Amino acid sequence: MNKALHICSIAFQCLVPFKTRQTDSKKRSGIGIPLQETRLESYATTFLLLFLLLASQLYAAPADDIYKKLENSYKGLSSWQANVSQTNYFKQINTSTTFTGMIYFKPGRLLVNYTKPYLQRMQIQEGVVTIYDSQSNTIFRTAMLPEFGKMNPVEILQHYWKISKVKITKTDKNNSYVNLIPEKDQLIRSMDAVIRSSDGIVQELSYNDFNGNKVSYKFTNIKRNQSISDALWKYKYPENAQVIER
Repeated sequence: MNKALHICSIAFQCLVPFKTRQTDSKKRSGIGIPLQETRLESYATTFLLLFLLLASQLYAAPADDIYKKLENSYKGLSSWQANVSQTNYFKQINTSTTFTGMIYFKPGRLLVNYTKPYLQRMQIQEGVVTIYDSQSNTIFRTAMLPEFGKMNPVEILQHYWKISKVKITKTDKNNSYVNLIPEKDQLIRSMDAVIRSSDGIVQELSYNDFNGNKVSYKFTNIKRNQSISDALWKYKYPENAQVIER
């Protein structure tokens, strides 16, 4: 990075003599010299293109490094669990709702169990999505569509990373802040992630759709490749719950 900035500095310094010469010419004759103005504009354009090229390279290298850490951290994942907070923002009614609970993942199975502000449970197993909403006492069950085959949030992030324009918007001593703009995606307009710089662990993930709605996740107490009881996927729903199947 220091080398790139040094090159930009040299390019900028090359502009100074031409600007000074043009100013001196105006002092002598009262008008600018067109040839020098054209030369100045040409150098300014060259400098701008050089700066944009170097800036794109500076962003690309850290983004690649972060993705490698992300990939290594979640490679060969046998299980993944965390405390999760999910906030849904609905633009049309300008309202946000936050749910908190736990998320559990094993290859082929996902469970999101929210306990606040009320019980909501989403389970994916053997290609079937089951959602239970305790407030309405309703069970919604459907086959998972192929386009939603990426189940846990990390897999979703990895998928969109490969089909998006990726930009590091901010870094601090602990985290990198990444913005993704998917190319030709019908569902997601943009995605943002907070990734721990030291090991590539995803701390936060959010996405915006084309209607201005936003879903945000925050993960804490993250555990990888630790035992998850199969009993978690066994849940007895209320006998009087309404069942909707599609």
